[in-house]
Amino acid sequence: MDILGIFATPIAKQDNFLLEDGCIRLADVCATLEYYKKTAEIKSYRSEDRNVLGNYFPEVKASIESLFTNFAYTTLAVKQTCDFKLMSSWGTMTPPGGMSNRHSHCNSFWSGVLYLSDDTSPILFHREKYATIVLDVDAITEYSSNEVAHTPSMGQLVFFPSHLTHQVSRNKSNEDRFSIAFNILPNGRFGLHDSTAEISVLELT
Repeated sequence: MDILGIFATPIAKQDNFLLEDGCIRLADVCATLEYYKKTAEIKSYRSEDRNVLGNYFPEVKASIESLFTNFAYTTLAVKQTCDFKLMSSWGTMTPPGGMSNRHSHCNSFWSGVLYLSDDTSPILFHREKYATIVLDVDAITEYSSNEVAHTPSMGQLVFFPSHLTHQVSRNKSNEDRFSIAFNILPNGRFGLHDSTAEISVLELT
């Protein structure tokens, strides 16, 4: 029987977006940031600075914007009436034993993470659906799974739709784990007919 895989959810990755020396340089900066610490039970902290790439690494920010814009034009088949801007970016620090809760990114189109550590635990993506009937399964496949784990590598860049629920799994290493997360919005004119919009994305300060 043939299967029609409709409404696919693409998650894009770029290996070696940064080489090791670049990752170390960014991680060193992340280690100096002030972090907003939310709860004691789930330890994964985000920086108070919400424009880390713009403030410290504008060339990396520009490269991410260019790469995502090309991805949107090709894979997502977006018309070239707008480009895409990285509107916010923040450092994340996950200490040994720490993890994040399940969450999505509001007020954003696509999001992403730049991984700065070689000892990186998986990012977990969750399927959000209302199950009318729940059945036991013999195997976990792309059709039966409600969770997908992706294990990134140092220097890898990952893009995913902002509405996709996800979480950082537990840090099993003995060192703080650093990464840089970010949100992306369309910049310019987009939409059709009475849904047409035009926005100019301002960088957070």
